[in-house]
This record gives sequence, structure tokens and C-alpha cells, in this order.
Amino acid sequence: MMLPFVERGYSVLIPDYSGYGFSEGKATRRHVKEDGIAALKYLRGTGEDLGALILYGQSLGGHLAPCVAAEHQDLIDALVVEGAFSSHDDVAVALAKLGFFARWMTREMYSAKRSIAEFHKPVLVVHSREDATIPFAMGERLFGAANGPKTFLPIDQCHVCGPFYYPDSISDHMLRMVEGARGGTP
Repeated sequence: MMLPFVERGYSVLIPDYSGYGFSEGKATRRHVKEDGIAALKYLRGTGEDLGALILYGQSLGGHLAPCVAAEHQDLIDALVVEGAFSSHDDVAVALAKLGFFARWMTREMYSAKRSIAEFHKPVLVVHSREDATIPFAMGERLFGAANGPKTFLPIDQCHVCGPFYYPDSISDHMLRMVEGARGGTP
């Protein structure tokens, strides 16, 4: 999924969250958030000069990325959120046909919309107008709630397909965000 960014010179770490891929444990919102924090701390703890660190979250990861970013602003330089839902309440209303699952989701432990407002570094919100999974309006809500320097990049194609279809545009936006945050130094 992130190969287009590797091809453009970015170093990428894609951790398996608890309960996903080859990771053990149970996939809960708390565990996924803790895994994201652990990945950031691991990267910053290597002692290597990593350059700018951009937290890029997609879908469920895009919902939790602002929550991690807001609590650990000292560890990252910028935030990209793609195809994320704005809050559990918003997605429950939009997907009400899911019945019990929708009611379960409304237990608002973490809110991307609330957290992105508390993040004071550059933000890029990417959302497809053709997203059949998460309504486009949720990307607009996240952008509206974002604080500080922010950019909204509406795209076409499918849910979280930005890196495949728009790698140059997203990469250019990320570079500008980091240059702005670091005074011209990526």
C-alpha cells in the first residue's frame, strides 16, 4: 500500500496492530492506539536521524492517528489522515443499517474529530469522493475540525486508494507540510 512512497524516498514503518496480520493479542481500539504509540516511541528511540516523521493513518488507523498525534505531538512533525471516519457517533448514524454493531460503535472512546482539533502541527486530510466505505462528508468534517496548518485533498477512486492513484500529489503535499513545519528542511 505504501510502496509508492518508498519509491519516492520515504522510509515507511507499517506495524501490525494487535489481532491483525501476524500479531497476537486482541484487536480493540485501546490496543490499536497503544500499538500506534509504541511504534512512534520505537522510531524515536532508535537514536537515528530519521528526518521528518509523518504519521499516516488510513481508515480505522486514520481514525486513531489523530488521537495518537494529539497526545504525542512531540514525536511527530505532521499528520496525514485518509479515508477515516470522524467519530463513532458519525459513522453509526451513516451506517445505521448495521443495527447492533452501530450501537456498539457509538461508545465514543476516541474521537478523531475531537483529537484533530487538539493537534497543532500540519495536517493533510485525504478522502475519496467515491469512497463507498466511509462517507466523503466525514473527511470534510475532520478537515473542518483540524487546527493549525491544514490541507484537504479530495480524490477519486476507492476507499484508501490514495497512495496507488495519487502518490505524487500526496507526496508533494507531505513534503510541503514538513518543509513548512521545519522552516524549509525536510
